[in-house]
Amino acid sequence: MSTKTITWIAIAASVVLPAAGFAADEARRIDWGLCPVETGLEPRPSAAGLDPGFAALEGDEATLIEHGVSTFAGNVELVRDDNALRTDRLTYDEPNDIVDALGNTRMWSGSIFWHGEHANLNMSKDEAKLERGYYRLTDTRGRGEAALIEHDMQRDVSKLKEVSYTTCPDVNGQPSWKLSAGKLFLDHSEEWGSARNVVLRIKGVPVFYTPYISFPLSDRRKTGLLPPTFGSSRDSGMDITTPFYWNIAPNYDATLFPRYLGNRGLMLGAEGRYLLPDLGGLVAGTILPSDEKLNDQDRWLVQFRHNQGFDAGRGRLLVDFNNVSDKQYLEDFGNSLSVTSTRFLNRYALVTYGRDWWSVRARVNSYQSVDRTLPGSSRPYDYLPQVYYFTSFARPLPHVNFQVYGETTYFDRAESVTGGRFSVRPFVSFPFETAGSFFTPRIALDQTWYALDGNEFGEDSLSRTVPNFSIDSGLFLERNLTLGADSFLHTIEPRIYYLYRPDVGQDDIPVFDSSDYDFSFGQLFRDNRYSSIDRLGDQNSVTLALTSRLLDSDNGRERLRASVGQIYYFEDRDVVLPDETAFTDPVSELVAEAWAQVTPAWSVGGALQWDPNEDLTQRSAIRLRYRPGENRLFNFDYRFRRPANVEQTDLSFRWPLNPNWALLGRWNYSVPEGQTLEVFGGLEYEACCWGMRLVGRRYISTSEGEYDNAVFLQVELKGLGGLGRGTSSYLKKNIPGYTNEF
Repeated sequence: MSTKTITWIAIAASVVLPAAGFAADEARRIDWGLCPVETGLEPRPSAAGLDPGFAALEGDEATLIEHGVSTFAGNVELVRDDNALRTDRLTYDEPNDIVDALGNTRMWSGSIFWHGEHANLNMSKDEAKLERGYYRLTDTRGRGEAALIEHDMQRDVSKLKEVSYTTCPDVNGQPSWKLSAGKLFLDHSEEWGSARNVVLRIKGVPVFYTPYISFPLSDRRKTGLLPPTFGSSRDSGMDITTPFYWNIAPNYDATLFPRYLGNRGLMLGAEGRYLLPDLGGLVAGTILPSDEKLNDQDRWLVQFRHNQGFDAGRGRLLVDFNNVSDKQYLEDFGNSLSVTSTRFLNRYALVTYGRDWWSVRARVNSYQSVDRTLPGSSRPYDYLPQVYYFTSFARPLPHVNFQVYGETTYFDRAESVTGGRFSVRPFVSFPFETAGSFFTPRIALDQTWYALDGNEFGEDSLSRTVPNFSIDSGLFLERNLTLGADSFLHTIEPRIYYLYRPDVGQDDIPVFDSSDYDFSFGQLFRDNRYSSIDRLGDQNSVTLALTSRLLDSDNGRERLRASVGQIYYFEDRDVVLPDETAFTDPVSELVAEAWAQVTPAWSVGGALQWDPNEDLTQRSAIRLRYRPGENRLFNFDYRFRRPANVEQTDLSFRWPLNPNWALLGRWNYSVPEGQTLEVFGGLEYEACCWGMRLVGRRYISTSEGEYDNAVFLQVELKGLGGLGRGTSSYLKKNIPGYTNEF
């Protein structure tokens, strides 16, 4: 028998079920740990010492006829590279170049095993037929039957008849689910397939039928219908989306998603994506003509995103544009508290460019207000445009850094003072560092000019010059420490930060984008207590802080971190925002933060801000995590903030009841109002070859505090696909540490 003959046998085996290629791609991220150990797969024939490309053929009996039909019988085995065949009888018709394997034929090719009654290979026509066969995909647990497989090797296409597929083991004689098709056509070179008369059976009961379906054989994109999603909410009613994917070109695609909302009508949506060298983006939009719940008003959303690099990566262009038809759009169609509580939609174009010692960042930025309670004069200013520039010169001396930072911005907002702001800030620092210490004096000068229109605080043309001086210093002290049987490296890290900026009057300057920072441990070391530069806070102070850590000596992991710090003021602070009064307290709030990995399962963290001037706790937070094993977790958070009177608890969990069932949920509660902000709970069921999630939610959906209810159901057939609204990304966002995926 020729080497050519063996080669074609290998190719025939490789087409047993290429239709499951799409399932195999999915299976790479599927956990089959709940499945029973596969049995019944006989050992693959082998041939020791066989060189690559050579074949070994043996049988109990052989009749060799030159230029005729040779016959092999009794435990016939054929092996070549990763391909093997075992059969009762094999004939080779040399004149017609045909191989026949008859009776109890088993074939192995890579991760595919096929067992059938008859395999016929026509070498001269490059055709193969496998009749009445059973197949198994050993890597992905896919299996099924096929009455006939015909493969045209020149065109690289296959035709299958009476074919089935499942990833489930038989229970009481049948799998949990099985997909069957009357005819299946596979184009291997184009990596797509189609099937006719497709039936999905659950426990033997037909639940879905389609006369025609097409699908990809790999992760290559293919035009066609995507699985529909189902949901329901109190406000919108039944929610059904049936997406259609259009593979326009290798670098372009689009998705159309008609969405039926039972209480509102038919919403039409589309998203187009593009991807080219160094650039990519999307254009998306939705429209709901004549919303039945909002006086037949047309509702719509438009989105555009673009990301592009240029000049060999030195520059980048980012564009993000969002617009909605009305201020209620996100409240009505958002699916989480974070979306429905959005106050502004951002719209900007940003260009960055940098060379060795300088960089520029320019943007045009505006906002659409979607907060119905906010007047137009209170929304953020538009930047038309804003340009930042930064330079970092080579060190003139070993311990000298010299840099220049600047900004030019034009601010615009209806019914408000408008105008331009130009600033430049040169600064020089003198860093001295060792392995156990650092000492960095720094001198800076802020020079700012304003050209305004309608300044109610003073002149339209203003300038301001403000210097500042700081010294940042610290030590790194360490020692070896033994606690019980564990060894640690214990560090003590004291830090002292001195800041001086003189009191320069700024009451005649409008506030475009300055605000108070949220006070935190990091804020102790900022050189300005305000964001941006409309206010440069006067300050003569020293910060004293201490951080201590425990590092595991075996692996260097941080097991404990604790920090505490406070600012001590030598003078009152007179530079304030328009709604503030001078600050006269001699010390800042005391800030403390701590985190500890108590055991491999337990971790706890917290923060505290205590105001000794009023003997009040201004902020506190506690975070508790319990994770004794994979997909078993419990989270508890407590947050308190004064004077906004925010006090919330947040509990979330995923807890298995047994290897198949798990409970999951979250409860976000506001203590002062005695009000639940968001709550959801659900069940997960996961078996060997399928999984299900059922989640019910209740959340605040409007700025007036109105609630909406929603139910999500997702069913996933492992190795095939799913139906229902995907919930994994939502659960990962709302249950910290959640990772479970079917």
